[in-house]
Amino acid sequence: MSMEKTNKREKQKAATKIALFKAATALIKKNGFDKASVRDIANAADVTTGAFYVHFRSKEDIVSQVFYENLNDYIMHSISSLDQERIDPADHLIAILIAEFKFANTIGVELTTLAYITNFTANMTIPGSHFEKRRFVTSIQQDIEQLEGQKRLLIQPANEVLFDLSSMIRGIMATWCFANGDFDIVDHGTITINRLIKTLIRK
Repeated sequence: MSMEKTNKREKQKAATKIALFKAATALIKKNGFDKASVRDIANAADVTTGAFYVHFRSKEDIVSQVFYENLNDYIMHSISSLDQERIDPADHLIAILIAEFKFANTIGVELTTLAYITNFTANMTIPGSHFEKRRFVTSIQQDIEQLEGQKRLLIQPANEVLFDLSSMIRGIMATWCFANGDFDIVDHGTITINRLIKTLIRK
């Protein structure tokens, strides 16, 4: 098989996987996880159920495999846009954190909850896997390093800033899930991030 055909096939596989995730997201938000069948997801993605099982073993597998892939893509796209603007590292950092809340709001509370459950379970088997999947954390660390170089961190060591911010993000996400999405996670998250940032970083 030629390299051109191989690349085309890989692109088709990636496109099908994305289509299935988007279809699953829309159906789960509309009907709930239990009522979104594999057949419904495949039909909505305009593929066969056989094609579904080429990519995923089950509906649960969509959550565990694709959640982080799409979270990373979503936030890396946000970072790319921010980098073009060359904004202050503190504002850059805040925008990345808010993007996490925007992603959760986009896919919905049920899928976010399922992702957390799935990844809590995975972390029991492979400790630290949650952090390894979040590729965009490197950009957050770079912002913190810049702020440390500018002597703008109000706490030391610098890794404590990442710890506090990560804990806050997960805490708000968990609260939103426990509340079944009963508050605006983007608005509430933005307020909380800005409040916490004032205790960690000199603007």
